[in-house]
This record gives sequence, structure tokens and C-alpha cells, in this order.
Amino acid sequence: MPKVSVVVPVYNTAPYLDACIQSLLQQTLCDLQIICVDDGSTDGSGEMLDAYASRDSRVHVIHQENRGQSAARNAGIREAEGEYVYFLDSDDFLEADALERLRKEMAARRLDLLLFSPVAFADTEAMEAKLESYKTLYHRNGTYPDVYTGRELLEMQIKNKDYAPGPWGYMIRSAFLRENGIRFYEGIYHEDELFTPQCLLLAERAACIPDALYHRRLREGSVMTKAKSFRHAYGIFTAADELMRFLHAHQLEDCAGVMARTERQITRAYKLFRDLPAEEMGKLLDLPPEEQTRFRLGMLMARDGELLKQIRELKKRVAQLEAGAAGNT
Repeated sequence: MPKVSVVVPVYNTAPYLDACIQSLLQQTLCDLQIICVDDGSTDGSGEMLDAYASRDSRVHVIHQENRGQSAARNAGIREAEGEYVYFLDSDDFLEADALERLRKEMAARRLDLLLFSPVAFADTEAMEAKLESYKTLYHRNGTYPDVYTGRELLEMQIKNKDYAPGPWGYMIRSAFLRENGIRFYEGIYHEDELFTPQCLLLAERAACIPDALYHRRLREGSVMTKAKSFRHAYGIFTAADELMRFLHAHQLEDCAGVMARTERQITRAYKLFRDLPAEEMGKLLDLPPEEQTRFRLGMLMARDGELLKQIRELKKRVAQLEAGAAGNT
């Protein structure tokens, strides 16, 4: 059994693959299973992966038709043989000792899940303008020195505005994934908004170290930087709606921070959808009828909630004005 299985979903990232794969081959932890899932690439990425595999027996390549990042990661999970699993995006890379440090920490503290910090960098000058916001996004305000339940850690990080759901930001115990049957929701963007909280909410032992071990590339054309579309709104909503169902099914409605954040995500999806151009809105009709209904109901509820919030704010403002006027007479 290898110490760590690294799952790398790959789709048309040939310009970045060498930096990514080399960062794995040069890890100080040598006992690795590197599972690269070519998700129907058309730019030669698949052939590059086969070449890596021919030179290093630790590299295993899965070729599949394009089904999206979630399906690629799930394919990798099915093949993972390591004691621990780590997810690496194919346009990013790791510090040379990252996996060794994470594995040692996982073993020493008997963890189900270990979070750490990424560092964002701009791929081009055009991305420099966006870099500052991502630095803020990945910076953690609090410190988390102990071992917690995943639920405790998630609630604390949401409260401290330290929570980031990217699956490349933690290592996870393989048996924990298998025992709980946690997989990525396929066919949507923002799938990490469901997978990561599910993992944390079920983890009995979780920790977070401040070490910056992951280099997150900001580049044109990635899911996080491309122009917002119906797929973004639908993905955010679906992940939040599925997480609500998960919370109810596991009787976790008392996780106040998670519940509040999930409700905000639905509102976020509504605002994004509301501001889309008509041709993007029309893509709602491409969904199966039951999914159209679910999305429409979610947007109606979010709209009503937003209206109620605006009414409350207006009443509060009127009361303040009236109190001010009374004090001046």
C-alpha cells in the first residue's frame, strides 16, 4: 500500500502539466500512487500523461470521455490504494516536502482530515488585478492548534471567515472516504462546496496547520476566472441544496454557521442568475424537467428571502430616521 494516492484530474492543461507532475515526482515522500485522470483532453495532455507513466511506475493514467472534474476525481478515488488521498489540480503545484509533512501530521495525530494553506499566484499580468482578492480569500485569520471534530473546525473557520472549500487544501484518510461513501457530485461547477463540508461534518478527528504548501494558479479560462454563466449559478445552487438535504439527513441542523452559509450560497446563486444575460438564463431549459423545477423553486425562495431582508432593512432605517426626528424636536 502506498502512503499517499494523489488524484490529478486533467482537462486541456498541457502548458501547466509539467510543473504539476514534476512537483509530484520530486516530492520528498517517494511512496506515492499518482493517479492522473485524462478527462477527454484534446490538447495533447493525455499523451503527455502517458509519457510520464512510461518513465515512472508511480504514475497511473486513466483515459475517459469528457465528463467533468467531479467524474474525473471520482474515477481517481475508485483507483486509490494509498492510506491517504490528496487532490491536486493539474494547473497547480506543491512544495517539494508537502506530502511528507502532511502524511506525518496525519499519522501522528490520527486524523481523518488535515487542512493547510494555499498561496495564490497570477499566471499572467492580466490576472494580477484579481490576485489581491484571492490572497485575502486564502488567508486565515485564526489559529487552530488542536485536534477537533470536523464539525467544530468547520464552524470555527466559518465564524472566523477562514473557510475555503477547495479539495486541494487538505489531505484525507482513504478509509474515511470509503466508510462514509463520500464522492463528488457530478455534472456541476462548484462541486467542492458540497464535498468538503460533507467530509468535515463527518470527520471525527480534524486539524488545520498554517503551512503554505500549495501554489494556486490564477489563469484565464479556468472555472473560477471565466465569465459567470448559468452553469455557475446552477452549480452553486445545487451544491447548497444538496448540502441542506445532507444536513437534514444527518440531523445537523444545529450547525448554525454551516446552515447560515448554505443559505447565503443559495442567495448568491439567485443574484448571479438574476444578473445573467437572457441567453444564459435560457439554458435553464436544457435541464431535465425535475431539475428545472428544483432550481426555479430555489430561486423563488431566495428572491422572497432577499425581499424580506430588504423590507427589514427599510423598516430599520425608517425607525432610525423617526427616532432622529423625534430627538430634534
